[in-house]
Order: sequence, then C-alpha cells, then structure tokens
Amino acid sequence: MALPFKTFLKEAPFLCSSDAHQNIGIATIIGKDSKHWKKVDIFNGVVGQRAFSGRVADDEDSIYIEAFYSADATVLYLVLHGVQNEVTLSRLFVDEKLKGKSFFEKLADAETRDLSLVHFIFLISHVVFVLEQGRYFDLSHIKSLMNVNTLRQSMLIDVVKLLEPIPNISPDWVANGRLAVPKLCFLFPNKCMRTDLSISKKREIAAKLERAWESQIQTDLRAARIAEIQSSREKDQLAVFRDNVNGNPLCVATPPRIDARDPIVDITNKFFTNRITENNEHNDNDTVDYIRNTMRNVIRQYAKYPNFYLFPSLKEFVEVTSVLYDFVVHDSSNDEVRLRILAPELANALTLEVTHWEQAVALYRKTCFSRGGLFSKAEHEEELAKAIQSLSTAVTEQALPQAIEDVTSACTAFWQEHQRCEAVSMTGQLCRFGTHNGRIKHDSNFRAYSTCNCGARQTMRLDPFSLKKANYDFYQQFSCCSALEAFPFPTFQPLDNVKTAIEETYASPRPTLTSIVKESPPGSPSKVLDTADLSQSLDGDLSNDFEEDEIGGFDRFIDDDKLKEMFDDEPASRRPNRIRQKSDPEDESPTGSTTYLDTYDSKLKLERPSKVPYKTLVQHYKDQFIDYLPHSKAPAGLLPGFPSWALTCVGQSNRYSHSSGLRASHFKRGSNFLLPLTVHVDVNPAEWDEDMRRLNSRAEYSGRRYRKPMIQNAYDTESDGHEKVKFFVGLEYECTRGHRFMIEKPGFALAFDRRAIEKDEAAKLIASDTPILMPCPCKHSVGTSAQLMRLHIVTPKAPVVACVDLKVQPDSNADASEYYYPHTEPLELYSNRYYVIRFPYVYVGPDGPFRPPKCDKLSGRLHKDWLKIVQRRVSAEVLAKPNSGRR
Repeated sequence: MALPFKTFLKEAPFLCSSDAHQNIGIATIIGKDSKHWKKVDIFNGVVGQRAFSGRVADDEDSIYIEAFYSADATVLYLVLHGVQNEVTLSRLFVDEKLKGKSFFEKLADAETRDLSLVHFIFLISHVVFVLEQGRYFDLSHIKSLMNVNTLRQSMLIDVVKLLEPIPNISPDWVANGRLAVPKLCFLFPNKCMRTDLSISKKREIAAKLERAWESQIQTDLRAARIAEIQSSREKDQLAVFRDNVNGNPLCVATPPRIDARDPIVDITNKFFTNRITENNEHNDNDTVDYIRNTMRNVIRQYAKYPNFYLFPSLKEFVEVTSVLYDFVVHDSSNDEVRLRILAPELANALTLEVTHWEQAVALYRKTCFSRGGLFSKAEHEEELAKAIQSLSTAVTEQALPQAIEDVTSACTAFWQEHQRCEAVSMTGQLCRFGTHNGRIKHDSNFRAYSTCNCGARQTMRLDPFSLKKANYDFYQQFSCCSALEAFPFPTFQPLDNVKTAIEETYASPRPTLTSIVKESPPGSPSKVLDTADLSQSLDGDLSNDFEEDEIGGFDRFIDDDKLKEMFDDEPASRRPNRIRQKSDPEDESPTGSTTYLDTYDSKLKLERPSKVPYKTLVQHYKDQFIDYLPHSKAPAGLLPGFPSWALTCVGQSNRYSHSSGLRASHFKRGSNFLLPLTVHVDVNPAEWDEDMRRLNSRAEYSGRRYRKPMIQNAYDTESDGHEKVKFFVGLEYECTRGHRFMIEKPGFALAFDRRAIEKDEAAKLIASDTPILMPCPCKHSVGTSAQLMRLHIVTPKAPVVACVDLKVQPDSNADASEYYYPHTEPLELYSNRYYVIRFPYVYVGPDGPFRPPKCDKLSGRLHKDWLKIVQRRVSAEVLAKPNSGRR
C-alpha cells in the first residue's frame, strides 16, 4: 500500500530492504482531480493494484504526497494531493489551526504548502505528469510552474549548502541541487470527440489535438522560461518538455464515460468496442500504457538524456531526501520567500507596519534574489550603501545611527549565507556557485568554441580559471595535433631531480607531444614521422570537416609554371608512406659543419613526458620561473613553466591549394583563403641556381633565371641579384561561438574575390599594425568579439627562411615597449612547409591578466613588420640523402 511520503522515508529501509542498493527512477503525477478521472486511479492502473487511496485522516494534513515503490519496475511513484482537491478546499474553513485568519490568508497558507511540495517534487523527480481535466489548456499551470521555478532559483544556494556536508552523495546532485531537470508530460481527456465516430476517425482527431495542444504548451513554457526545447541552458530551466528520445510529451486519453446514456445503447457500444479493440491496436491513447512506456524508456535509455544527472539507489535516495524534505517543506525560514513569490499583495499588506530599517533589508534581499541569490563582496557593499541611503530619507537623525547599525548587521549576516565565490575566470567571469570547497570545481557557466593548434578540429571549452588550462591543457586533448611536428618553445626545467610519483608533463591530462625528443641510448634507432605521412593523415581529418556549402572554388592566382616550380613536391607515388628509422650516426646529432636547414627541423620532434609536473614546479621553484606569458617586462633569463604558444608544421607546402582554400570547418564563406605574398630576395645568383637545382629535380627546375620584376612595394624591389619567391600568409580570427575568418586588411574580414583582390594586399597587411580583437562579421553574433588566434604561413620550395618576430599588445592603452612574444629570437620557418602559429587564448603578464573589454570594438595590436625573408644555403649533407630536409 502507498504511504504518506514522510512515513515512507521512515519505513522504506524495512519494507524495501532487498532493493536498498537498486537504482530507481521517480515518477510523479500532479494536477486536478475530477469525480470520474483521478490521479490515484491512473497510477493504480500503472502499478497493477489499488495501492493509492487518496484518503487521509481528519487530524492529518490534506496537502501531502503519497508514495509507492514498485519493485518490478524499479520506479518510485508519487501522487501529489494538492490545494485543488475538494477535501482540501472544504477543510480550509473548519481547520482549528487557521482560526482568526481571513479567507485570503487561509487560501495563501494552503497554496504556500502546495507550492513547497511541488518545488520538492521537481527536485527529486525524473518525470512529472500533469493531469488536465478540461478541453482547453489551463494557463494556471503556467503560473504555478513559474512560481515553482522562481522559488527553486531563490533557494538553490541554500539547497546546495544543505547537501554538501552529506557523505557519499553524488557531486552532480550537490552541484545542481536536484536529481534531474525533469521531463514534463501532460495528460488530456478526449472529451471533445463524439462517441459515435469510428476508431480510425477518433485516432485522427486525437493526433490533431495532440499537435495543437503541444504547440500551445510549448509556446507558453518557452515564453515563461520554464522549459526550452534543445536549449544549451536546459540546466537553468525548471523542466524539459520535449526531447528526441522519448517522443511525444503529451497524451490524449479516454477517461471513464461521464455522460448519462441509454443502458441498451451503452451495452451495445461496449460489445462492439470490445470486439473491435481485440483485433486492433487500442492502446495508442491509453494513459496507463503511455506512462509505463515513458518510464521504461527513461530507465533503459537514461544515457541519452543529458538532463538526468543521477539515478540514485533506494538507500541513497531515502537518506538524502529525508534531509531535503524537512528543509524544503517544513523549514519556516523559507515562508517569507514563498509568500512573496505566491502572493506579493498579501505580503505587502502584512509588512505595512514593519520598521524602516526592515524595509531597507527587504530591498537588499530582493536585489540579491533578482541576481540569482548570490552577492560578491563588491555587490554586497554596493547594495548595502543603497539600503543605508534609503534610511536617511525616512529615519530621524536621532534614530539613524541605530538603524544603520541594524541594517548593516542584518545585511552582512544575510550576505554571509549568500556569498558568491570570489574566483574570477581568465576571461573575467565570476564563478556561478556560492562559497564552496574543493569538491565542486569553479564554473562561470560560460562556454566557448575553440579550435586546436593545427586548425583541424573544434570543440566546446569550459571557461578556464587558470592560465595553464586556458593556453596549454585544452589543446592537449586533440589527437589531430599530437602526431604533427611542433616547435619546442623553451620552458623552465629544474637542474636538480625532484622525486615525484606523478609521471606526466606539467600535470596535464595528456603527455606533451610537441617538444624535443629525449636522447636515445647509443646504437638504438630513433623513430620520427615522415612529413608525407603526416600530410596524408591530416588531409583525411580535414576532409571530414570540409563544408561544401561554405567554401567555393577559384582559379589559380599565379601561372601554373611558377606554381609548379615553387610549391610542387615529388609525385604522390614517390612519397614514402612509412615510419623511417635513423641508423646513420650522422643523423643522430648535427655536427658543427652543418647549416641551418639540416638542424632546424630536428627540433620539430615528439618528446617523452617530463618527470616534473607543473604543481611541483610551483611548489619548489616558484621564484625560478615566471607564471605568466613571456613578456618584455619579465625578469631576464626566467622562462615560463609551460608553453602558451604553439608552432605546428601541418605538412608540405602543397597541402594548401589557392583554388579551393583551407579545407576546415566553421569558416565564414569566402574567408578561408590565404593571401599571396610575393617577395624579392637579395641573393647570390650562382648559389641560388645551385641550391634550386639541388632542392628540385632536373625536370622541375629548368635552371633559367626569373625575369626581373617591376617595383611595387617594399617587398617588391628591383636590383641585380634579386629573385622572386611566393609565400601565402593568413591571420585567422575566431570568436567564442566558433566562427572563423581570415582578414585582408586590419579590421576587415576577407571576402575572397579573385578579380578584385590586390596582389600586394599581404604586404600591406604585414606593414600595418593588426588588431588582436575585432567585431565578428557574422550577422548572428552582434556584440561578439573575435580574437586573433592563428597565423598561417606557407613557404615555397626555395633556399629561403621566413623569420617571424611576433610582438603582441592585447591592451590598446599599453605602452609600446610592453608586449608579449613567443620566443626571444625570431622563429625561423623552413622552406616547402605549411606552418600554423597558434596565439594564446588569454594573456597574463607581470601586472596580471588582460581581460577583453565588454564591447565589440577594435582592441590591441600585433606589431607591424613581423615577417622577414632571407636566403639560406642548402647543405650538402641534407641533399646527400633522398629524404633530407623532412622529419
């Protein structure tokens, strides 16, 4: 038999001892009863017995929850007997406890108790069924649910603090203050259908009614912000109305017949109805089957419901809800909050005689609840000053000091119970929780989309609360970048060995994959990945993200002969598709006679994990490294504890095609192209021709000198001993919504048009200061800023080196001598490669973090003239091997 919920909590350990560790689902039914269609009858049909009675003794409260556990279905069924029951309304006027109160006060008291129970139900239920009796949707349900949602939000912090000390409770239950964002279902009668219609016609009408009622309810719930369909903020809503797993959230059922009819006609209709339903599906609109199927899907497919945090064991449920029930339902300290939410007019009438200082405290609390029930220290001091200011106009001069003392004491005590966590994220967002311990991690409830180092993958990221999580840890999760060549930016490594049990680099979630490889024992082979293999593997990754509707095709910008001369490598059939082992001793370490080209790429290797985690560095070597980005004001000689920049070699230069652009996702249409950059380099003609013949096969390089060009700009001058080479460069911006785009000039997104683009556009861009932040050009991102996140450089197949010297000032008001940089020396990029330099996600310097302004204006700058091209000889040692120059 079903028991009152409080009694069930006491007796459940004895009645259901065999199922104490069984995970359960909770289903609740609320709404109105009628003479012929009651909530208890519906759930009795679901459990298959007359478990619920709905009767209550005269000395017991008529507003209560009735509970029954079904061991077969592992579901706890709850029935709310609320203020809308006839028994409850009749007792309002005979209850001795309510003597001396007016009718409205009695009604407000009953509705307040009903509101507390509905609030409690939405904290512990997985599915809530609402029973409707009329032909039209009653909008009073919307008002009731709005009150419940307001009460839930105002008491959320108190509920979290109540659950936090309970041992062995799930962290998800503690952090969210409830088991789930419950699914909301409605049960309607088919009273508007004639009884003489055929079954097929009734089904057709019932389907139309379901669609009409569902559309109306969905609109009302969304307008009241009670439930939103497929919203990214479902956790902030009271309930979920429709999902993609459980199907229709509404059922049009057939209640018992209530119209008086001729007995002979009823018997005849019943006979034919039974005959028909035996041979046809008759349970499409059956309430019992609908509820059973809903709970069966919830229990079996719970993993598909992101709004269900936990299916607790029966023992855990009883232990936690025993504490939660007393606080939510019976704690008298919450009566004022409930009364102001439910009947603000009555609450105002009862507070006409309160003192002025109490009114000031009430205003302070109201402001706190309007901001989510939490105050930071600055917000507390601001609102306290307003409360004290309101006293000066209403309190006499003699009573003012005492009133100020009382207001300060009351507001401070209230703030200490509703104090917001003062932790601030790296982007300037406050933690959304109250003061908490380490069991709950900081979370500002702000989410952003970010792309990996190489630009192939994109995923959602949490708002980081540390520099390491922002600029390093997040990018270690991408597998597409882990196998690529990367430059090892210098970081602090202690000279002495600190013994530690943690075997990970910087204590990150993934070992470091972009640093110098450790020395192998003498005679042991060292494995490195060939660039052709990396190109082929990454090409497959990028093609999966390619969006045909966003990227169009264009003709080649330069002539085919020169393009082939500068960018083509050996044919695909000749590219090695294997892992090459170095066995020659000369390959193990570069000698002093070698030049740049045979030593630079040897740094772009994979590294074994370091033995010293970042936490150990902070603990033992705090003053020997900097805990911020490399900065011009940083002490000389100190290195950071982890890299905030990334330089990745995606592959060979032929990975980029100027006719189709970058094959990556989420680029603004027409902005996924790099800008061609023509550079004339001072060279020694004899050495140049010799190196070009060595770099290119005899068929690819004819040996003819390139004709002298006309003077166009600083990158295009004419004199004896000049050669023309072609690069591709691109500055990529990205906003928090994941939109990506290149720019053609400072502050202007690229809109690629082969006929309109200027040939020296890239040179002008390099010769100008470029903003770090600019407005995102997407029409759906009004007010959103995009940040400079990547620099793309494609180098030609020629004996030249691209020297990249980056100086970044995210703050427009900073002095020109204060800037961030990735490396003390310019980064030198080898020929015939496609490089991507990833900028930091957040900037932290000696004076603290830089937080972007709350506007979508141009901010910060990348110093101009960050690229220089010089000739660099090719060594004979590199050319002596068929795969020299590739790692």
